[in-house]
Amino acid sequence: MAGWTTDVLPKNHPLARAATDRGENKQAMRTDNKIPAAVWAVLVALLILTVPFYWPDDRIRPFVLGLPVWAFVSLVFSALFACVIAWTIMTYWPEDE
Repeated sequence: MAGWTTDVLPKNHPLARAATDRGENKQAMRTDNKIPAAVWAVLVALLILTVPFYWPDDRIRPFVLGLPVWAFVSLVFSALFACVIAWTIMTYWPEDE
């Protein structure tokens, strides 16, 4: 179902052609907006750093802003992960015109 423009308007009308063209070009737009491997690598690294499994268990850690250091570091990497995701979406999301 292409939408109301192809159902109501004649096929040679510019709006009907534009609606059909958008549908046909949608797959091409997705392949042109591939996310580079470097962005995926950064996302995976930030996701791994978000989980505090790499902290040693044998020492007492200080608190930062009322949180243990491992929790604060985890929140910082989570915020960075969210920022990279937002940038990736704004940069590589296909635009409908």
